[in-house]
Amino acid sequence: MKRKKAMKEATLYIIYFGIAAKVLSFIKGILTASKIGVSYKMDSYLLAFSTIMLLTSLISDGIIIAVIPLLQEIQERHGIERKISYTNNLINITAVFSFILILIGFIEAPAIIKIFGPGFKGKELDKTILLFRIGLPIISLSWINAIFSGFLQSVHSFKGGPKGKVASGILYIIYLLFFAKTCALKGLMVTGIISAIGQIYIFRKGLKRNEFKYSWNFDLKDKYIKKLRGYLIPIIAGVGINELNVSIDNAVASTLSAGSIAELSYANEIIDLFLGVFIAAIVTVIFPVLSEDYNKHDEDHLKNEIKHGMNVVLIIAIPVSIILITMAEPIVKIIFQRGAFDAKASLLTSKVLAHYAFGLVAMALIPLITRAYYSIQDMKTPIVISLAALGINTILDLSLAPLMGSSGIALGTSISIILALIYGIFDLNRKLDIVRDDGLKDTVLKIGVATVVMTESMFLAHGTISTLLNDLLINNILDISFSTIAGVGVYAEVCKVLRVKI
Repeated sequence: MKRKKAMKEATLYIIYFGIAAKVLSFIKGILTASKIGVSYKMDSYLLAFSTIMLLTSLISDGIIIAVIPLLQEIQERHGIERKISYTNNLINITAVFSFILILIGFIEAPAIIKIFGPGFKGKELDKTILLFRIGLPIISLSWINAIFSGFLQSVHSFKGGPKGKVASGILYIIYLLFFAKTCALKGLMVTGIISAIGQIYIFRKGLKRNEFKYSWNFDLKDKYIKKLRGYLIPIIAGVGINELNVSIDNAVASTLSAGSIAELSYANEIIDLFLGVFIAAIVTVIFPVLSEDYNKHDEDHLKNEIKHGMNVVLIIAIPVSIILITMAEPIVKIIFQRGAFDAKASLLTSKVLAHYAFGLVAMALIPLITRAYYSIQDMKTPIVISLAALGINTILDLSLAPLMGSSGIALGTSISIILALIYGIFDLNRKLDIVRDDGLKDTVLKIGVATVVMTESMFLAHGTISTLLNDLLINNILDISFSTIAGVGVYAEVCKVLRVKI
């Protein structure tokens, strides 16, 4: 009971700070547009920063996922001292390797920028190369932060990461308010470096509390370093395949009418807001628990936690998907419809959003299922799932896009993820026997009944309100508010009557 309470508190903590970070990011975007505007200089910064982050984010995410089960295994088998020694070894190896990479990046900056920005020439190219070189230390700092984050998450300490994101947003806003005119884009890149250093400082208290103390230790032959390499390669490959899916969607969209890529991007922003805050929080908290259960050979608790996680995700994701399908158009109008983004753009984007929302439940469950595989140290099956989704998505994109435009691409993505999820669940069930449990089946059935009732309620409320109100911003807000309250209220009441347990 105490463990579940702690998990709930940690999840809510990450959600609150995640929302705060999103708000700060939005403010940062407004200030950036205001202080710097749209010019070749801003293009230079964005290309330089995105090129740095392409490698940084990919490996950082892989490090966090790979390090958690390894550190838990080391502590379970060898104790805390060996765990700390290994962490220091990993930090030192990462620092040396990233320094070499930064040196190569500094020397080869012109060639690298020409690859990622082939259209850049003259001052624009020179500016981008300079900014790229300035920002290279972000690579090393981000990877070390990933190690610290994995270390803390392995002992169920989750506050440092969310605090760091909020602190980063505040740093950027302070810079843009007071220093942007003087230091311009060079200062903006340096702010990214200071932000990464600040994250290490924020981790400091949590690390000290968990007995971590830095020491020099460098051993490439450590068996757990070799094991980490074995974990990292498939994890990074899986993340890379998912990124390739987005590239394929955009490539197919580029063959359609102008604005199709933008429609996908805007709709994705709304989907990612839910997945990136709520589902990411749930998965972040539950993954170390699953991994710990596996290392302690507590298979019953492992299975129960997976089922519990699935229940929580289903209970949250299903009503959100219904809200996004039913209220897609007024939601898009409230968020985006102003200036050049007219009523026609809202209509087309809302159709894309509704088709993405069709697969939202699968999009929410896939990260949990993937982490379940990682927790049992199966790093290969998630790649198979990602490759299957990639293949199906490519075929469906090419088939549906000519018929449905950008909505067909969104629908293809949703169907591919649903099919990939079905395969993932059945395969995981074969290994852990989780789906045959009557409790899980019973919960899914009850949630299904609640969903049907909620859908009918929302369509009825939305249909009634939309006929009474004009298509104005305030009226769209009222429409969404009352329809959502009606739908969620009915959903919650039906779940309560049917005794759906979280």
